Amino acid sequence: DLRHGNLHWLNAPIGWFTAISPILGTRRDYNPRMNDWCREPPPTLLLRGIEQFNRGEFFQQHETLEVLWRKETRDVRYLYQGILQVGVGMYQIQRQNHHGAVYMMTRGPNYLQPFSPTCQSVDVTEFLGQASRILKEINRLGPKHLDQFDWSLRPHVNLVGSSTKEGR
Repeated sequence: DLRHGNLHWLNAPIGWFTAISPILGTRRDYNPRMNDWCREPPPTLLLRGIEQFNRGEFFQQHETLEVLWRKETRDVRYLYQGILQVGVGMYQIQRQNHHGAVYMMTRGPNYLQPFSPTCQSVDVTEFLGQASRILKEINRLGPKHLDQFDWSLRPHVNLVGSSTKEGR
């Protein structure tokens, strides 16, 4: 639960972490876009979480995507976790928590990278580019000037090849 500061989203199977690069935090031997579940349509909870994310409801998207992330047993759960963590990073910017924002805006994209370019209709490549720009801006501002964050940089999760395309 985000309200109580628990870091339960850090809990992942041992095998996941053993395949993660200690420097980048990304799996080098993993190519999920070839798996059938990446070609599945986005689940209803993912669509709801994306809608909340795109409206800037970062706390709510965390709650929604956490349910999906906990329920899912396949590695596609890390797609949901990555989106969730970028949203938590944005929530930390709202709270003026520089350390928390940097941590989540680094960690979330690390979970998302193996799913690029797309998974379950999510344009992961575009989303990663947005998260990277935000992380650069957070670092540029530093802890004392995070209140000057340019909210026009706010990321949006876009869906490709779908009639329910999310966007700006």
